[in-house]
Amino acid sequence: MPLGRLFRTGTFIGISLLFFVAYACTAVKVSWLPLYLQEGLGYDAETAGNLASLPYIGAVVSVLLVGVISTVMTQRGISNRITRGLLPAALVLVAGLCSIGMSMLDRGTPQMVMIILGASLNSAGYGVAFAGLADVAPAKQRGMVFGIITAIYSLGGIIAPLVLGEFVASGESVAIGYGNGFMTLGVTMITGAVAALLLIDPDEDVARLRAGA
Repeated sequence: MPLGRLFRTGTFIGISLLFFVAYACTAVKVSWLPLYLQEGLGYDAETAGNLASLPYIGAVVSVLLVGVISTVMTQRGISNRITRGLLPAALVLVAGLCSIGMSMLDRGTPQMVMIILGASLNSAGYGVAFAGLADVAPAKQRGMVFGIITAIYSLGGIIAPLVLGEFVASGESVAIGYGNGFMTLGVTMITGAVAALLLIDPDEDVARLRAGA
């Protein structure tokens, strides 16, 4: 299949956008969360280290759980658009809302719930979204397509931490800088997730590609 045709499908474009904003969130949390907990919220180093580990634990659980849910939904005849498109996009959308929520809350349990929930849901949709992309890409070209997708969303992992650093450096205070940065990240995630909700449709794209071929 000509790569140009694959790259013009809604599924490829939607998953590229979804992964871009999702990986931006992942990179920000990996690079900035421990510092945010200390510098922005005032936790001591030991407490910040313990709290920073919680999103990773939540991510492991959510990845396994969402994979099972998607499989069960597919076995019950629910379309790939829902199980491999709408589901991961909805998870990233809610994670974006959590990022906005954490930026508006003061230090405490509700804020940590938002941090953990946002990181967990953001990570949960990767596997099922890749399955949707595999539905569209021919078997012999999947490795190449996956590699290109990885290169695209890796840019989010480079850009997002730098942008957050600019917010922190230019904020009236460290806490305000972090808050503005996470707010912007959340809005960006929601925008990408909404676009993905509208674009991803593996079954329809496969039908179009076959008709064109």
